[in-house]
Amino acid sequence: MSPPVSVKQLLESQGINYRMVNYVASEDYDQPLHAHNLRRKGAAKSTILQDEAGRMMLILSADSLLDLDLVK
Repeated sequence: MSPPVSVKQLLESQGINYRMVNYVASEDYDQPLHAHNLRRKGAAKSTILQDEAGRMMLILSADSLLDLDLVK
């Protein structure tokens, strides 16, 4: 799956090099991070949030947890 065009444009406008790594979600979330040595390479993950106001894509460090109570 490719990132949305707006995300690609933002990354390119900031001069950020990136590559996509696709994987099947599993109970062992850390496995793909270790397999591709991504923790040390500044990997990011994206999550789609939606409420009555609409949708938003959140991009955060791959080794961080999202606290939905803080987002509210």
